Amino acid sequence: MADAENETRLPVTLLDLLSVSLILRQTAPYLSVKELRRLSLASKKLRSLIYGESETWSYLNLVGVTRAIIETTPIDVGGFSWRAERMDESLTEDDFYAGPLRGILGSLHSKQVLKFVQTLILDGLTVPADLVREILAEDRYHVRVLSLREARQLNVTKLQQILRYSVRPTRETNTPRLKALYVFGPKDASKVAVPSNMKLDPAPSLGIMGSGAQLGGAQIGADWNARSSNDMQACLADGERKWYGCNGRVIKRPFSEWAETLQVCKGIINFDAVLCRGPRHDITKVASKDFLQPTIATIALGPAGCETCHSCPEQPAVFRESADHTLPLLAPVPLHSSTVRAAIRPDQTPDGSFPNLILRCEDCIRGRWCEQCNRWWCEDCYQEPVSRATLRTELQQAEMREDLQRDGWASVTNAPTGNQVKVFSKLCVEHCLVGEMMHGAGSGGMLVCIEIATYAAERVKCVKTGSSTHVDAASRNTVSRTMRTALKQRHIHVPLSSMNNINNRPGRSDAQCLASCLQSCRDRSPTPDVTADFLLSKAYSLSAASKHACLFSSNIVMSKLLRGLGVIATNSTKSPWRTYQRSFAAPMSFPRWSSIEHLQSAIAEGKITAKEATKQYLESVERQKDLNAVTAVNRKALEEAEALDSLPFDKRGPLHGLPIIIKDQIETAGIPTAYGSIACKDHIPLKDATLVTKLRQAGAVILGKSTMPDWAAAWFSTSSLSQTTRHPIDGSRDPGGSSSGSGTAVAADLALAAIGGDTGGSIRLPSSFCGLVGVKVTPGRISRDGMSSLVLTQDTPGPMTKTVSDAAKLLDVLVGYDENDDFTSINGLTSPTNFQNAIKQPSLKGKRLGVLRQVFGSHKGINNILDTTLQKLGKDTGCELIDVSIPTLPDLLSQTSVYILRSKSDINTFLQSREELSHLKIEDLHASKTYHQTLDLINALVKGPSVYTQSPHFGLAMESISRFQRTVASIFAQNNLDAMIYPTCQVLAPKTKDLLESRWSSFDFPTNTVIGSQLLWTAVSVPVGKCRDDEWPEDPELPVGLEILGTPLSEERILGLAAGVEDLIGKGGKES
Repeated sequence: MADAENETRLPVTLLDLLSVSLILRQTAPYLSVKELRRLSLASKKLRSLIYGESETWSYLNLVGVTRAIIETTPIDVGGFSWRAERMDESLTEDDFYAGPLRGILGSLHSKQVLKFVQTLILDGLTVPADLVREILAEDRYHVRVLSLREARQLNVTKLQQILRYSVRPTRETNTPRLKALYVFGPKDASKVAVPSNMKLDPAPSLGIMGSGAQLGGAQIGADWNARSSNDMQACLADGERKWYGCNGRVIKRPFSEWAETLQVCKGIINFDAVLCRGPRHDITKVASKDFLQPTIATIALGPAGCETCHSCPEQPAVFRESADHTLPLLAPVPLHSSTVRAAIRPDQTPDGSFPNLILRCEDCIRGRWCEQCNRWWCEDCYQEPVSRATLRTELQQAEMREDLQRDGWASVTNAPTGNQVKVFSKLCVEHCLVGEMMHGAGSGGMLVCIEIATYAAERVKCVKTGSSTHVDAASRNTVSRTMRTALKQRHIHVPLSSMNNINNRPGRSDAQCLASCLQSCRDRSPTPDVTADFLLSKAYSLSAASKHACLFSSNIVMSKLLRGLGVIATNSTKSPWRTYQRSFAAPMSFPRWSSIEHLQSAIAEGKITAKEATKQYLESVERQKDLNAVTAVNRKALEEAEALDSLPFDKRGPLHGLPIIIKDQIETAGIPTAYGSIACKDHIPLKDATLVTKLRQAGAVILGKSTMPDWAAAWFSTSSLSQTTRHPIDGSRDPGGSSSGSGTAVAADLALAAIGGDTGGSIRLPSSFCGLVGVKVTPGRISRDGMSSLVLTQDTPGPMTKTVSDAAKLLDVLVGYDENDDFTSINGLTSPTNFQNAIKQPSLKGKRLGVLRQVFGSHKGINNILDTTLQKLGKDTGCELIDVSIPTLPDLLSQTSVYILRSKSDINTFLQSREELSHLKIEDLHASKTYHQTLDLINALVKGPSVYTQSPHFGLAMESISRFQRTVASIFAQNNLDAMIYPTCQVLAPKTKDLLESRWSSFDFPTNTVIGSQLLWTAVSVPVGKCRDDEWPEDPELPVGLEILGTPLSEERILGLAAGVEDLIGKGGKES
């Protein structure tokens, strides 16, 4: 009987399974729109089920729909609505980019399923802000969870405005429907992968509609459950670990406007980021001077809390116990629920509770958090000492004061006392700092640091001027053993051979030994000041024999040593300290020429020859190799300089004897030119670029080539050929790009002048960071023949110099028509120029300068320098300052950026023009990872069209550029402006470490140089002062640049204004 029933029972069909709402709800999120559509075509009943059940569409992921991405190839697949929109000449930019996705959503609306969508995933798609506004405001949408991570063409400023408007107090009841927005993190994987370790039981083949009595629907459901369970557990664990683990920086630091948006949306819309709840953000808990504005938390500190109290003053956020807005939305987006609670819920701990969440912003934990091990101390448990040198006891400081006073030091006072320093230079003292110093200074780092610590720990007497002391070998051995033992206690093994190397240094005074050690450390360590300051002070506390400060080579370093040893000293009229010259190697002449005119006057007077000057700079290049600013040296430089010396005076050119560095972007005959790419490291051009020929004919001596990022595609120095270049003032920072080596070379006296290349700011940005004058001429005024291209319409070479007069001298040689570059025909639109005459009598009186305050940024030090400069301009020069603004500037800059549109085509066109490089293509270099992996612009530009004119965006971009030019030109005309001024960049030179960790990207770095570049106008950056970094106040002061923007072909006028600013402020930004 049972057998008969089994024979007559119908098999369980797919329709039967999906008709169970529970199964449908669990299965549908794993199916793409394409798969759902194919399934609906199988039968009418399936079609009715799929389009009629809300569970099918509650979670809609459009990431895999390529039609929703506007590629660079011609688009005509968006349906009738999209084609009609494309033919409308009144189409706005947002409508253009929203067309494909709007067509897809419109199609879903026509099928009556859009109303069911509660979770909408649009990660990586082309999603303009206007489309987001529709999703939030229109009744046909019922989206509660929206994901826009890595969305394209999304105007962030407009999105913030839309969100603020949607949560306004006067909004309609029960609006907005949106409750969760993912926008800060990276997008999730688009497909659910079957875990490699998952094994499914084999099942008999029963045909398309078949089933067996033993299998039925249970095995299918089990398979799906196994897939979803394993995969989702892995994904959720990754998303949760990011926030709830002790992971340090978990997201990039967003712009400050986002914090204001999250503050306004608090309790209404949740985000995949939260505001920092540290006590410094609560005005009721701190003094007004310590109060911080709302800031997004970017640092995950783990559930354990402070190292001392294991909690935090604001109390950790805990799921179900804390308000929802204190918990971030976790990735991936929940598949089966569209509630905020599901999105913020972490996994429970083994004891059944939920983990603590402690997040902070960088400002809150500066000086109390270790970036390496992520240990941290809260405000209640640790107050950062005023002096970073309180590692010494009061007894040690008292002993030191007695010895110093006995030896004749006039006035010595106590250093401020306080808690033991726990964090120094973003590393915890107890665990990470010593190891970092020992291992982080290169192959010789261990020995260098031990040398410094050893000699600092020796009992060196402080003697009066004229005397010197030596420490005998026995004493040195004793201290070596002491240091080795102390380091061994910290599990740092020091080979005995290293100690022997230290001891075998007869015939040198202790001051000379210590000075040599510090110089060696400064050459090798990425953070020399920190190494010297910390290890010298640490050595004092470790060695019982150490009581005295050490003789040293300069007053600046001496004051640092005294602070490091816990003493503040004030100079007397008779200093007992012996001053030593900073000469640690064999004596070499060092170039000290302040300008081209200065050097040429010395040559004319017979004080020096061109060959001798060239030799000075070549020695400087060799001596400062650690700056990594030069990729290749001209082996014939001395020979060429000697030939110049033999010329009679009446045959010498206007740049006679000028030692100059050329950016690696520009070709030089016989000197390797690699364009910053390791793929071209062996490329040696057979002929000079036109501008190099002009320089040689004018009497300049080409010293070599300077570093740059691959294909000039970055604001920084990161290069596959040369890695990173060091800043001339602070070696832990980047000099800016892409003319990185040119900026460092001139500022560090490796050359008297340099030639850079500017596409989006690559001359002006490093000039601003390094304290130089950098000029971007109107594209075409200087020939680009022999120069690799990034964006042909924006590329232009130009001078980087110490003074405006040097820049004018170079421009007089470089500017002019060249038959090899048809862009230079623009020179026929202006009368012959003499830039040196334009700056002979600079005057700002009566000039009208527009101040573009909307791009000043938030850096206090930079803004203080600019405010002081503006006050002097208005008070001391008689010029008139007018506040101006450019309407919708962020939109205009976004719409006129053509890197992705043109760069791939322009780079490949250049490569094809060089027979020896014609086998290379930028997309092939990208595919083989033959470029520095931090260059996100290369990742983007390889997606561009092979022929930019075939892109549907080309016409729009050209129209946007024209509109941008008309907008700014009307501001000039309405206000009768001579120029517009603003900071060259909104921040100081960034830390190299931050660049390598991708804290900054090419798309969000706050440089203002793009304004002049994308207008195709003239601009110059001139130094106006120095300030300290708000984030790193212990670092040396860094230069600040002021950019002066002028209309096309206005180089003479703009240089005259720059010369007036230079006269007012002083050369190099130093007050006259």
